[in-house]
Amino acid sequence: MLLGITLDSKSSQDLDDALWAVDEGDRLRLWISIAAVARTVKPDSPSFQESLVWLESRYRGTKCIHPMLSSRLTEEHSLLPNQHRFVLALELAIAPSGHILESKFQMDTLTSCGRIDYDRADRILLGKEESEFAPQLHLLARAASYLDKGRKGLWGHTLADEFRDDIGQVLTGSRQLVASTAIAYNAIAAETLAQANAIAMYRVQDITKVREFDAIRQQVGDDPKLLAPLIAHCLPRAEHRSRVAPHWALQLPGYARSSSPLRRIEDLINQHQLLTILSKKRPTDFSKVLLDGLCERLEDRAKAIALNHKERQVERLQKQAENPTTLDQLTHKQFAGYLDRAVKSGEIGNGVTEAIARRLEAGKLTSHHAALILAQPFDRDIQARVRKEIAKGAPDLNMASLQNAMEQLGLTPSTPNSSKHSTATSSPAQLTSKQFAGLLERAAQSGEIDDEIEGAIADWIEAGKLTSRHAAVILTQPFSLETKERVMGAIGNDSPELNAVSVLNAVGQIGAGEIAFDCRGGNTEWTCQGRWGAIVVEATGTNKTEARSKAALGLLETSVGSHDPV
Repeated sequence: MLLGITLDSKSSQDLDDALWAVDEGDRLRLWISIAAVARTVKPDSPSFQESLVWLESRYRGTKCIHPMLSSRLTEEHSLLPNQHRFVLALELAIAPSGHILESKFQMDTLTSCGRIDYDRADRILLGKEESEFAPQLHLLARAASYLDKGRKGLWGHTLADEFRDDIGQVLTGSRQLVASTAIAYNAIAAETLAQANAIAMYRVQDITKVREFDAIRQQVGDDPKLLAPLIAHCLPRAEHRSRVAPHWALQLPGYARSSSPLRRIEDLINQHQLLTILSKKRPTDFSKVLLDGLCERLEDRAKAIALNHKERQVERLQKQAENPTTLDQLTHKQFAGYLDRAVKSGEIGNGVTEAIARRLEAGKLTSHHAALILAQPFDRDIQARVRKEIAKGAPDLNMASLQNAMEQLGLTPSTPNSSKHSTATSSPAQLTSKQFAGLLERAAQSGEIDDEIEGAIADWIEAGKLTSRHAAVILTQPFSLETKERVMGAIGNDSPELNAVSVLNAVGQIGAGEIAFDCRGGNTEWTCQGRWGAIVVEATGTNKTEARSKAALGLLETSVGSHDPV
């Protein structure tokens, strides 16, 4: 019988993890106990089939508005105080250096000694509240600090006094403690699954495919400590895969989320596979086709959430731009966030430019603001005004302070350029991917699509730097047919970063038409109908992915062949 305490938000009902630590002198022994949901929710059960529909519990803030499993099953498996529950526990012996001396998974039963919400746990750890759990919480905090010392990644490891969890969110206090132990559990789960050659739901992150990072990595190498301040804030989201591969930000050879089986389908599936391995059997409950399909659905959902988040940001920016008084009342930090959101959403309009101008006139523009404005595709006239203000050498806005801000943000200082297509950096070849996308959009909007910019596109294609966003802009705007055909040739190579499906996703994101796919079939026969505005294309394939890719390519080819953007 194991002991444990649960740490979670005050409103949580799905308590699927509990922690306990013991001081053994030269080491700490830590138990990370996870509710054994897979013990009773079998793959052929109606409850499991329902979880395949939901994929994960749905939340509004920290409140669960629809659990992945039924309320009854959630309560039966939750690690509630003074209740006996079956758990799949990971027992670790951790040295102060962070080295894991022992590790083993085991099925056991657990009695939760208590439930503590994050805010209360933080007060206890800070000595602001007395509690019978204070000694145990401090032991758990020590265990988390030991784990931290043994890691080398940008995430899951404290760098520059900042800890990011396995999706890159900055956490502190008891939330950091829980995230750190979950990362340990999931990392060893991935190791166990990989050693058994089991297909599972892995999280994979490969920055070598992100061309924007190539120049930075060439300059500083792959040392996370040097890369952290430059790219930690903009790393790509980890993808779902059915076969193990490295997670770059965590600096792990494999990562398989298994610590929240009440909340996420990937964790429930991984727990099933772990239990099968513990029973000395070969994991065969799930086919690769099923898991690949789930990975695809999870990726589609993640992209939809990101798009929805971007749309909300755009709405927020538009509302702020419509109310100059509100914008002028923002703090320096809030205004920097406003500029950053404008860049990420691609909504750098007149409202943003006017807000910058008012800040300049009021003497409220900081070096941080100037760095963002000069290194991103803001209006050239406002960039010139910012440079002129910097040249005056004010105490809070001068060349030295600008360079410091640039270094802190991992940006490249800009220089003016005589070309009408210049941005914050000199020539199109030197632009970042985001800046080049802005250049293409401005050229299309202004009607200044000339030989220079078409030549720059050819150079980017030749260098293999063209992204889906670039292709979407080119194919939906009045660029030359020759340039569009070059782009189609690059898309035809079907690389992970530039393929027909990713380009059409970008088309939808820039608002150049509604894209829809209706795919049906099974086994090795799939038919997929793609629709982009008035264009409809149907294609077949041996699987859903192949059929959809062919339909997407057909839509793009038809659009280019019509000589008229949709």
